[in-house]
Order: sequence, then structure tokens, then C-alpha cells
Amino acid sequence: MVKKKIILIMAILIFSFYSFLSCIAQELTSPQPSLPTVEDLIKKVEENVEKIQDLRADVKETEQEMNVSEKEFSVKQVLKTTEYTFLFKKPDMIKIIPKSEPNVPKTREELEKFYQQHPDWTEKEKVEYYGKEYLPQVADLISIGHAEYYVKRGTRELTDQMPFGGPMRSGPWSSLLEPRKLHLVHNQLRKLLEPFIMQNALTVKRDEKNPDIYIIKGKFTPHDVNPHQTSPYGWDWDMWEPRGNDEITLKIDYKRGVILQSGINYTQDFILIDKILVPVKFMHIELRPDKEKEKRFVQTLIEFSNVQINKGISDEEFSFDNTKGYDISRYRIKLLNEK
Repeated sequence: MVKKKIILIMAILIFSFYSFLSCIAQELTSPQPSLPTVEDLIKKVEENVEKIQDLRADVKETEQEMNVSEKEFSVKQVLKTTEYTFLFKKPDMIKIIPKSEPNVPKTREELEKFYQQHPDWTEKEKVEYYGKEYLPQVADLISIGHAEYYVKRGTRELTDQMPFGGPMRSGPWSSLLEPRKLHLVHNQLRKLLEPFIMQNALTVKRDEKNPDIYIIKGKFTPHDVNPHQTSPYGWDWDMWEPRGNDEITLKIDYKRGVILQSGINYTQDFILIDKILVPVKFMHIELRPDKEKEKRFVQTLIEFSNVQINKGISDEEFSFDNTKGYDISRYRIKLLNEK
């Protein structure tokens, strides 16, 4: 009787072990779900972004110096907070209306008096203050393609031009003007990846923690580029063309069609409006040089509020009386209302 029980138990164990091995073999031999291609991921993002005809929102941008160590990543101090109204209209028109800041000159007369209080400032320091502090108090920024225009607030007149280009791209709200960060222009992702696609230098893998998220990685090998060369996608080589050994890392939620990460830029939150996922919270972390410290990490948080989608923003919001805008493209430019 005991022998029969032992034989029965051994038979059950052998059968269970055989079934277990069969399951593993079946799993190993069964076809694995194929990964989406780079083109699949691009199209998925474009499908969502294409629905955004126009957008208006209030934006708060906060620069914070961070405490960084093996055990700590926390805010050390707030460096600057900037608030503005942000307008976007397809395909690539942007308007930024900064909120007035206290204790900053509002007229050229006040600006000259302010400079007199800083006799030790160099011309470079004056120009930097002009572009980052004074200009936002008296002008709105209009960005169309690769051109920037500073329009006197409440008028259709352009301000006097800066002696060097793009001051607003190096200060506040620059995070929403860089192609790596702006998630609204429908072909932004394709333009960003174009040089890597042309060299077949991109790979796709599934995120280990979330099967709906895919990671694109690539390394661009520099080569001589004819500035008049036209890409397969129909646009000229411009400010997106990488310089040097450029690398890229992107994280995309394929199911929702949204960009979660682009390099050191992260999208932290979205809201759903009329079945459109709109990014409303961004984070950008960078290591800034500092003469007194080895490392200085600065985190920029960008938060959208009062978001309105597809309410019919007029072209008049982005127009002005003449077209003497500052050209920041590398080779060419198309101007709005060109005469």
C-alpha cells in the first residue's frame, strides 16, 4: 500500500515537472510580439499632436538649484520664477506674453538710469540684462518657424533689434522653444530624428517596467552636409541638424502616443481635453558650469494651467506691420506677412 502511494506521488511529480518544462518550451518557441518600428512610434505621436489646432495657457516656469548626492535630490533654492501666457497655432506659430515683473525698468529712460547704477557692467552684461530682464517687460515674443519677433506690447510695431540673436531662447521660456522640448509641433519628432533615420542609426526596445513604453536610442555620425541639401521629408537642413557625435534617447508611450522623455527633458503630466492628451508639466535638468563649485544642478519646472484647446486663435495674434524679424535659422527662413 505504501509502495503504491509512493509510486503515485512520484508519478504526479514527474507529470507536474514535465508540464512545467512543456510550458517553458512553449513560451520560448512561441513567437514574441514584434516591436513597433521608429516610423510606427513617430506616426503614433503625430496622430495625437495633429489634433491640436491651437492652444492657449498660462505658464509658470520655475528654476531651482538642487541638492544632489547619493542619498539626496532636493530643492536647495529657487533661482527664478517666470509667468507668462503661451499661445500656439499650427503649424509652428508661438506667442509669449510675459507677466510684468516688479523692480525691472519699463521704459528706455528707466533702463538708462538702471545702467548708470551699474557703471562696472560690461557691454555684454548690459545686453544680457536687456534681453532677459528688460525686453520681456515691454514686448511680446512671436516665434514663427525659425524666426523671432519682438512686438511692442499693445501695438503691432517691432521693437529695436538685439545686437545678437535669440536672447529669449537662452532665458525663461526657452524650454518651450527648443525642438527637443516642444511637444506641440506635429513634425517636431520627425525633424529631431531625421539625421539618425537617414543613417539608420536608431534602435527600439521595450521598457522593462511598462510594456506600453518604448525607448529609442541613436548615435549620429557627423558628415559633410550641403547647406542647400533637401531632406527626404521635404525640408532643408536647419537648426535641428546635429553637430558632432550627437546621441539621442527618447521614451515614448506608444499606447497614448505621447513623448515622456527627450534627453534630459521629461514630460511629467498630461491632461485629457476633447480626447486629446496635452502635456502640461515638464521638467528639465541640466548641469551648469560654476567657477566656485564642481557641480551645479539646475532643475526647471514648467507648469501649464487654464489650458484651452482648439478655440480658434486668430492669425492676427501672430501678425505685425512689417517683417523685419530676427532670422535665427541657419540657412533660410519663411516670414509671416512677407512683403
